[in-house]
Amino acid sequence: MRGEMRFVRAFIASFALILSANGVLAATIFSSKTPGCAIELSGEIVQGDAERLAAIADQAGLTGAIDSGEAKNSAEKALCLNSPGGSYVEGRNMAHFVHKNGIATRTLATSECYSSCAFVFMAGHSLGGEVDGPRRILTIGGKLGFHAPYFALDPDKPVTGADTNAVSVLSMQLISDFIKFSSYASPFDHRPMFSMSLLGDTLGMMPDQLELVDTVEEAARWAIELDGTREKALLNDRQLVQACVNFQAWEFDLPSTEVTEFKWYLPLKRMMLTLWGEEREFGLVDTGGMEVRHCLVEANNTKESGFIICSRDEFNGVMLGDCEHGFGSWEPWYYALPPATPLTQLR
Repeated sequence: MRGEMRFVRAFIASFALILSANGVLAATIFSSKTPGCAIELSGEIVQGDAERLAAIADQAGLTGAIDSGEAKNSAEKALCLNSPGGSYVEGRNMAHFVHKNGIATRTLATSECYSSCAFVFMAGHSLGGEVDGPRRILTIGGKLGFHAPYFALDPDKPVTGADTNAVSVLSMQLISDFIKFSSYASPFDHRPMFSMSLLGDTLGMMPDQLELVDTVEEAARWAIELDGTREKALLNDRQLVQACVNFQAWEFDLPSTEVTEFKWYLPLKRMMLTLWGEEREFGLVDTGGMEVRHCLVEANNTKESGFIICSRDEFNGVMLGDCEHGFGSWEPWYYALPPATPLTQLR
């Protein structure tokens, strides 16, 4: 099988998804002093860029061994991306390198990251002895968009039946490789690296289409961290209800719904619980019907950057955190907004 995959990869490189021999310049990759960026990549991704990225990352000290429980590379030493895309194969190689070495990815407010660049972005990784999870950061104002890899064949060259068969087989190999890498799951997170809903949307996009990340739901459901938002917010009881509905959907890669009828939820029962050595107030949001299904959502009395939440569903036996026994999930304040809220409204 390994020999077969080596053949497939060699065939990909020679056949090309987007040829690097057609006059396209390589991306500009360089060590950066921009806040939040250790390396910047700008321009179209072509053959050879993955090797150049690896060399610069090594010089920047991002490829060292794990030496503690903490993440070996901080989010302030990210690979900052500004690219329309390019060669899927080269983007794939970059993504594997970024993920293996625990390098965070970031798209700045004035940048765009599409196609194969978006694949590299989603490989952003926080990795340490006791840390293993996604670290990909989209700054409000930046553009992030996905579409399926495709073959850019010369329309003036004839294609034989054998060529068509080879492309068909290769397409399946590409998708298989894409799914295997994208489905990586950390022992610290029950969700795969690349959401299956995003994977489905991506593979359904034509070359001239893009699945853009421009709402709260898309960022939260696909585990994309946001930067450039308002730092803090004071949440009311209706927003605590929305936070629960969102959390119970997004943690399972499901679409959420905007809550418009609150009489079934309010008033919220309040309780004081101790988490991480500090007493905190929580509101109980009951989302069940015949079954026991609810959230405990931290009810802060001041503006905060986020809140603690736990969920219990006795219908399917799933518990996410256990606030009554001292641990839960911390989520940013915008998780309490209606799912279709545009990211531009978070500034």
